[in-house]
Amino acid sequence: MPEIFASGPEYHAIPGLAPFRSLDAQGSVTAGGGGALIGIEPTGEAPSWHAWVPRVTADPCRYLFGAEGAAGGAAVPVAYFTDYQCPNCRLLEARLADYAKDHPGRIVLIRHELPLLGPSSVIAARAVLAARLQAGSAAFERRLMQGRVVASRPAMMAIADSVGLDPARLARDMQGQAVQDVLDRDRALAAVFGFFATPGCVIGRTAFLGAVDARLLGRLIDAEAALGPVRCKT
Repeated sequence: MPEIFASGPEYHAIPGLAPFRSLDAQGSVTAGGGGALIGIEPTGEAPSWHAWVPRVTADPCRYLFGAEGAAGGAAVPVAYFTDYQCPNCRLLEARLADYAKDHPGRIVLIRHELPLLGPSSVIAARAVLAARLQAGSAAFERRLMQGRVVASRPAMMAIADSVGLDPARLARDMQGQAVQDVLDRDRALAAVFGFFATPGCVIGRTAFLGAVDARLLGRLIDAEAALGPVRCKT
């Protein structure tokens, strides 16, 4: 039976992933090509992210929320899964950013890359992760978001150069193991939580798919804050 919080949203437990639960409601989503990470997995090879599934299942808080979000502080951890080509992702990100601005210290935002919408999405995700290995990656991400460019390798190199990053290093790091590991981890997390489209989001214990409205976001955050820190069972 679903859990009902004082005529609020309804939830179901996620089997094998205590204490997480899924929200029965869903927001607007942008679907990809069957849920595969296009351009990440070499043809004919087993998906590399499969190896991450046991790891993220055994310690979901660590991999979902990171050190800051899993620390058990007063702020509610909010992990979201996004694709740079996904319009509904931009809606959810804007609503989360507005909430964080209006409620300082209330939430901790953790971004995960889930490029489901084709090769351009994969290139953008790889470029952003590679940029984070250099100082000044925030400027790179702002340019990518504001420019509405079709992500291509030359375009990523041009943006890197324009914001003072090393384009040659960016190109190398885009194909490096560190970037691949993050993509594999995020894909495994998405699979475990059932995110077959973007955006996906986990607020505290509560997972849901889609860009829900600002009012529901606030209610979910309030409910999670009232329950206290998330304690994962391993």
